[in-house]
Amino acid sequence: MTEPRTEPAPADAPFTYREVGATRLGPLPRGYRHLFHTARIGRGRPAFEAAG
Repeated sequence: MTEPRTEPAPADAPFTYREVGATRLGPLPRGYRHLFHTARIGRGRPAFEAAG
């Protein structure tokens, strides 16, 4: 197992999976599942701006 990444990957880093874009249309590729997650990160314009 690899160590978790502590820095974001560069924007030009290659993808680490073959199915790039396959979840965009139609059924998901075999083994993929939808993930829905919400979290409150704050309220108001300052929180919105801080979220990026």
